[in-house]
Amino acid sequence: MATEFAAEQKERFQRFLLDTTKGFDYLSAISSLGKQADRENETGGAARLEVKIHDLDRYQPGLAALVMRFPAKYVPPFEEALKLVVAEENQKLYQELLRRQKALRVALVGQFGRQHVTPRGLNSAMINRLCLVRGIVTKYTDARPKLLTSIHFCPRTGVVTDKVHRDATSLAPQTAVPGFVQRLDEDGNELNFEWGLSEYKDTQKFTIQEMPEHAPSGALPRYVDVIAEDDLVHKVKPGDRVEITGVYRTLVGSQPNASGVFNTVLISNCVRQLGEDIKQAELKPADIEAIRSIASKPDAFELLSRSIAPTIFGHEEVKKGLLLLLFGGAEKNLENGTHLRGDINILLIGDPSCGKSQLLRFMLAVSPHAVSTTGRGASGVGLTAAVTRDELTKERRLEAGAMVLGDRGIVCIDEFDKMSTADRTAIHEVMEQQTVTIAKAGIHTRLNARCSVVAAANPIYGNWDDSLPLSKNVNLPDSLLSRFDLVFPIRDLGSMERDRKISQLVMEPMTKRMQTDSGTDILRNFVHTSVIEPDVKAAEAQEAPTTVFSTSHSVRDEAGRILQVVTSDFLRKYVRYAKARPEPKLSDEAIEVMARKYSELRQHVQASQNKEAEQSVTTRALEAIIRLGTAHARLKLNTQIEVSDILAACELMWKSRNVPFDNETGFPDATPPGDDDEGG
Repeated sequence: MATEFAAEQKERFQRFLLDTTKGFDYLSAISSLGKQADRENETGGAARLEVKIHDLDRYQPGLAALVMRFPAKYVPPFEEALKLVVAEENQKLYQELLRRQKALRVALVGQFGRQHVTPRGLNSAMINRLCLVRGIVTKYTDARPKLLTSIHFCPRTGVVTDKVHRDATSLAPQTAVPGFVQRLDEDGNELNFEWGLSEYKDTQKFTIQEMPEHAPSGALPRYVDVIAEDDLVHKVKPGDRVEITGVYRTLVGSQPNASGVFNTVLISNCVRQLGEDIKQAELKPADIEAIRSIASKPDAFELLSRSIAPTIFGHEEVKKGLLLLLFGGAEKNLENGTHLRGDINILLIGDPSCGKSQLLRFMLAVSPHAVSTTGRGASGVGLTAAVTRDELTKERRLEAGAMVLGDRGIVCIDEFDKMSTADRTAIHEVMEQQTVTIAKAGIHTRLNARCSVVAAANPIYGNWDDSLPLSKNVNLPDSLLSRFDLVFPIRDLGSMERDRKISQLVMEPMTKRMQTDSGTDILRNFVHTSVIEPDVKAAEAQEAPTTVFSTSHSVRDEAGRILQVVTSDFLRKYVRYAKARPEPKLSDEAIEVMARKYSELRQHVQASQNKEAEQSVTTRALEAIIRLGTAHARLKLNTQIEVSDILAACELMWKSRNVPFDNETGFPDATPPGDDDEGG
């Protein structure tokens, strides 16, 4: 019966691949498999045909559900049908694939409905089902060859025999004692195992974990081990965000298990890299119109900066810096291999109870991809990467740290001053080169860590000491301080009027019920679900344009007037839209002003009477001005970086360094030495 069922399904899938009347044409896709093999330019592995799961339903309603429910019954006949179609319709391609020893595989992609989940959504109901799992790669091992077919030669009889090996990771029925090399035949004659004539395939194991934005608050992130074979090996590395189509299976060992609990793995069928913008609401025309309207306002910078943590009073310059960090600069990769980072790094140093941690929390909430850690709870390898040993296989594997997991996002480090010197040294490379180089235990590799760093620290003596320079207040070396584009000292200098306003702002949320910007209870936004595929209600909610101005938070100026702030959802869309536009280019006037401003800042520091109290100015400061100016131009949706953008960036940097700045001319009040008299 099983053979007849497989033959029927093979004929069905063969007709599906040959059908061109339902709006899909897989014969053309099959012809491109040869180009795929040419790109890989190697022997072995597999050529994989991507089939959209909803095309199966278009061909025959209900077929997609059967394939997802019983992949072990339907996927092997599907691949056999693909092999027949290629052999009949494209004999040249078939012979080329045979010559390169490439197997033909089917990769199922598309919408999986309720079976599109995170690792937390994998449960006993999904055992032996085809599902789509989204996560971030945290660990991986080296690729190893696995025995497929062993060849045996009997010297006494001269007979050559073969044995097929299939273990629990194969969708086909498992063979008896897979991997066991037979030494004697049925008559007791000795057999020689021909290693060179046997057939193997590559296999690799890696681990994917819940993304930080998908994991519920206060819960440990779930993970699942993934088995990749043939052409799917070496497709990912730690820190990559991926979607894995595969079969969720239990690995039953040979030893008896009294508890009945076994290890589970995901047998991959397709591995796809995810882009930066995932799980984000689509931009509606009304949203784009509102974004352009705000960008055209002369006070757009101030309006959006007020929207950064509106519940925290003051810190206007700090909020402007954090806003520019969200937009970011332009990353440059030169022809000689030099990488110039476009991400902005900010350090907040100040007295306790000034809202530094709350600012970091807001950045975590508003950023689509952010990772949080603390100085006391993180080690150097925990921030970068570590080499560990697998408990079962005893193999060494690479495990990604927080900064690798935060690739293309933001890493928030609280209590930065509590880190040991050795651990802080480990992040020097990440903050400038944006890579993590590993040379341990025979593993030599380089991982991407292209992230912005927002760190918060307390002064070494608890409170800020005006008699000490910046480096002595925080006990950080200049080599690390220079890697931060902006360093903001935050002081707790209050007056009676300021303290009264802060107390009112603190007491306001406690005296009235907190409502979200859409009018629903704020706790509803924290209901977690492990299913990624949106339901009908969520899809309908996304159809409505996002509320632009917040009604639950109010910001007042010095005169007590209420100022507008935008909602967090709208701010996310604004940042996304601005970053998706072409990156702005530097104008000639902006380059000239920027060079002059940088030289003036250098001269100001050199002419200072107390040079130890001044933060050193290096060429990294010049690059920081470019990044900040680019972010300001992006905020205004400009295609060119003008002089006004550079002056806004310089003003922010000057104020963070406590250097006098003239708002009218854009030049420091202090005249550079040697220029006060025309005749010297």
